[in-house]
Amino acid sequence: MSIIWIDASLSDNSILLQKGSLLNALIGALRFNGRKSNTWLLIGIVSSILLVSFELGIASFIQIFIVNLGLLDKSHLPETLQVFGVMTNINLCLVLILLGFMRSVGVFFSQQSSQVFNQMIIARLRFLTIHELITNKDYATIPVTDIHHRFGEIFHNAGAFVRLQTQLIVSIIVGSSVFFGMLYNAPYETLIGVGLLSLIGLIVKNINKKIYLHSEETIPISKNITKSVERICRNWVLVKISKTQNYEYIRMFRYISSYFHHYVKKCIYTQFLATIPSFVGVVAIAVLILLSREYFSTSASVLISFLYLFLRFVQQVSQSFHFYSDSVSFLPHYKICMNIFENFNSTSVNSILEPIEKMKVISRFSRFADVNNSTCSKLTEHRSWSAPSKIPAICIQRISFSWPSAKKKLFSDFSLDIKPGESLGILGPSGCGKSTLLYLILGVLRPNEGSCSIDAIESMEYLERHSNSIGYVGADPFLFSGTIRENLLYGNRNEEIANQEIFAALDKAGILSFIQDHFQGLDYYLTENAEGLSTGQKQRIALARAFLKQPKLLILDEATANLDLATESKISESIKKNFQFCTKVIVSHRLNMLKNCDRVIDLGNPNKKDDGRNI
Repeated sequence: MSIIWIDASLSDNSILLQKGSLLNALIGALRFNGRKSNTWLLIGIVSSILLVSFELGIASFIQIFIVNLGLLDKSHLPETLQVFGVMTNINLCLVLILLGFMRSVGVFFSQQSSQVFNQMIIARLRFLTIHELITNKDYATIPVTDIHHRFGEIFHNAGAFVRLQTQLIVSIIVGSSVFFGMLYNAPYETLIGVGLLSLIGLIVKNINKKIYLHSEETIPISKNITKSVERICRNWVLVKISKTQNYEYIRMFRYISSYFHHYVKKCIYTQFLATIPSFVGVVAIAVLILLSREYFSTSASVLISFLYLFLRFVQQVSQSFHFYSDSVSFLPHYKICMNIFENFNSTSVNSILEPIEKMKVISRFSRFADVNNSTCSKLTEHRSWSAPSKIPAICIQRISFSWPSAKKKLFSDFSLDIKPGESLGILGPSGCGKSTLLYLILGVLRPNEGSCSIDAIESMEYLERHSNSIGYVGADPFLFSGTIRENLLYGNRNEEIANQEIFAALDKAGILSFIQDHFQGLDYYLTENAEGLSTGQKQRIALARAFLKQPKLLILDEATANLDLATESKISESIKKNFQFCTKVIVSHRLNMLKNCDRVIDLGNPNKKDDGRNI
């Protein structure tokens, strides 16, 4: 709820104004939080009741204790407390212990709820981003820099925003209750003290605007830092050879110093808002003591109790300003996350985030945490992994396609038929659409016009039904940290593959003898970058993974670009010999790889065709 207050006060583009009503904005925030997160938010709010009970209880305890010490007569107590005016020392101690226990429980659950709330929001955002990255059927993928920026800063700060909002709500509830307690005990002193503190509110709005603006400035700067680090890490050899270290250093220094400048300014304003109530509070206490003793004739026990409550009230006001200004500094990050979230409709969000809602706070693992658990496959359970009954034909009918940002179409009224078991080679200059055509054939992309089908089934549907019968290898071999066996079985739905079949696939890819001679067999553990393997050897492992599927459709996209001609010729012969009952589409800029194709088309000159025998 406080999300809306802040947003509406800072920006004309707030969630409140976008949605058109307070109710819609609140519903949007609760939907963003999720059921489990809102449960923990409620726990935090309920825990504030215990904190309120402690504060009011201590104020009453102080008055009763003064009477029990004999410093004042029982008549000085308020009527509601006179019944407790005389208590034994044991009872007094028991009451104090009970109050302490209530405060401890309240603090524990208020802090725990805000931390869990924080992590639940971050988990939801991470899960949505991964789902968007993996299943996105749009033409544009999410840039790696954006992913790193989201995971490194945006989500963390958005989580901090909701955590601070939870703490702010608790602080407001406690502060409001303390205010009514003060008002009951000493109404004149309360109104004067609160009036003095309210003067702070005159400067809060302007300072929070500055905090928000500085926070907004840090977002593109931090993204540029992430982008620069990523660029340097990927091209560090080129940086050294080009002698551009000083240029990169100065560039990074500017980003880092600019980020530091905005961050420090933001912290100065935030800390100012957090500390000024303490000073004003001390001034107010001095004024209240003077007025109370000179003009109001408030009894000593009530005055002491009031001063305790007023000190606690000042503390709550100070904390509220601190939580408020800190959350304002994270509001731009939260807005970005809300925009990401609003790209999904309610139905898809509920389906995507179901595993998150099943996470348990106490248990180490939930039933959705183990990727081997059958329940974790719920997101993809609609797929059928059955093998197709026949070798597929490919039919491309009058397709048109262009990338959203491109001015010119890659394909316009393009048609192509590939017969079952045929081997089609595709060549052409860089940028002519070779890889894009493969993505359209596979159903990874959808044409703007026309249709692509495999075995008379729309390509996207065929991919859903029969992905285990499709072998694909790209120019950049995909290997991960794990054993060679795990890398070879990645994406293979058949989990009972004998070593002999794996060895046969490695042999077809021309790397069996190397692995047997240099590594510890299939259980050798590869690092993240597969150190110890050349790029060509990585490509051959990726080829073996595709061969192991015994595919009915084999797609190779520059899969031998880093191999020598002799090895490439052997692989070409192996494909011809071992994959006769398989439709093959091979993209390569090297004619040596295409020599065994039944047909070759040149996308640079689509009207020119070759039967492959004269290459």
